[in-house]
Amino acid sequence: MPQPLPDVPDADPDATVDPAWSDLRTNAALPSWYQPAAMPTQVAGWRRAAAWTVVVMLVSSASAGLCLTYGPDELWRFLGIG
Repeated sequence: MPQPLPDVPDADPDATVDPAWSDLRTNAALPSWYQPAAMPTQVAGWRRAAAWTVVVMLVSSASAGLCLTYGPDELWRFLGIG
């Protein structure tokens, strides 16, 4: 059975505000230490091409109905190699 909450007194009007309060109050969904702002970087062309190759391979295999959780054997059977 839930316990009743005790009466919470009102804040003292002469109380000082914590100086860190303004640092904690932002409109961000997550704190900056958890998800820092994205920074533009220079990525080598071959890395970008390799990343896109992997993404296209996974999306196309999923759209073809292949289950890659069993490893490459599923792909080899589909292609008639193995």
